[in-house]
Amino acid sequence: MNFDELQKQWNNQSTEDVQINKDSLHKTKSIVEKVNKNIKNELIFCLFSIVFLVAIPIIDQKYINGYLAFFYYFILFQIFICSLTYYKKFYLFKKSTQNQDALQSKENVIKMYYDLRFAVESYRSACYFLIPQIMVLYFILFTNDKTEVYFNQLINFKETFENNPNLIFKIFGIGIFSLSFVIVFSEWIINQYYGKYLKQIKNVLDNFDS
Repeated sequence: MNFDELQKQWNNQSTEDVQINKDSLHKTKSIVEKVNKNIKNELIFCLFSIVFLVAIPIIDQKYINGYLAFFYYFILFQIFICSLTYYKKFYLFKKSTQNQDALQSKENVIKMYYDLRFAVESYRSACYFLIPQIMVLYFILFTNDKTEVYFNQLINFKETFENNPNLIFKIFGIGIFSLSFVIVFSEWIINQYYGKYLKQIKNVLDNFDS
């Protein structure tokens, strides 16, 4: 869902400044605290992962060097820049919820809900955009010093398939399995860290008037 669609849904919501009851306020605060904790934990993990990936070629240069190292760091830079874009949205959400009055009215909670929803959709889009880069990055890492050999064999696909079809089947089999795993794992992370809390906030909104 793009921003225009989210904005349209937001505009269709009631702008009546309804004060929420204590039970709903407590539930909303609890949900927001969990989301903010997940944002913080994931940011720490992301920074640690990037530092780790930057250090690997430096620690053991025999596996990644020359133009391959340049290609490796270029992909890593892309991942870092893309990560900044969606973490900025999470940061803005976290900052907005630190206001003492942010959760006091239905209007504010509706806005918070759509801010988080937009951040999660941006996060999901970034994850799918980064899947090819991440797979290439780990292909370079896990093939060790045979990266160029495998890469050349893939470029000369017809010749490799005629001489060594098992290698082609193996590479594509591992590729399909890895792609499926990354997609399923990404969706699981999104749901566990943010998706289920979005549903909980929506339930609180639905029960405001009950």
